[in-house]
Amino acid sequence: MNVVEIGAVATDVFIIGIEGICIMNKWEFTRYLIDAKKCVDSILYISENGEQLRYIDIRKKVTDKRRDFYISSCIVLDNHITNTGLKKKDLCNEDEVVWAVYY
Repeated sequence: MNVVEIGAVATDVFIIGIEGICIMNKWEFTRYLIDAKKCVDSILYISENGEQLRYIDIRKKVTDKRRDFYISSCIVLDNHITNTGLKKKDLCNEDEVVWAVYY
């Protein structure tokens, strides 16, 4: 197994890559989880207050937030799969939500 140092964060906690797989520290993982939640909150706000937001391009804003949600969710799920040794295909077959995020 080839272990390489990818970089360091301010607290000297190293992010280690194992043959191209990146393992995040807990703060990065949390940030992606919060980003995904913020995207959901933004879409809910837009759906409830669409009339007040008529001067912005709502379709583009929702599309951007959906894209950001899926990217953040995939990063969180990939990190979970990497850390637990699960297979992505098996997890997708077991859970409809995970399948919807990936596909």
